[in-house]
Amino acid sequence: MHLSFSLENPYRSTNHAKTFFYRSKRLSENKTFEIQFARFQAWYIINFELEIKFSGKDHAGPRLEIEIFSWFFEIKIYDNRHWNYDLYKWEE
Repeated sequence: MHLSFSLENPYRSTNHAKTFFYRSKRLSENKTFEIQFARFQAWYIINFELEIKFSGKDHAGPRLEIEIFSWFFEIKIYDNRHWNYDLYKWEE
């Protein structure tokens, strides 16, 4: 499942990012929890993404991303492995 809504910022600039909070914690051999709050160039006026996919792509897992003007928040639990698209399974 992938739900997404966004309005692009036509006046975006190229200023640099400033991360206010970032934490990453390994939960198991293949899973990692990550949370980030930052401010950076406003590519979007508003952006909302919710993705729930546990396999079939690199670093699959549930992810929520919200961006309002230049404020960015993301939380996810992802798989550390990469996906082998030819064999349709995790790379070993």
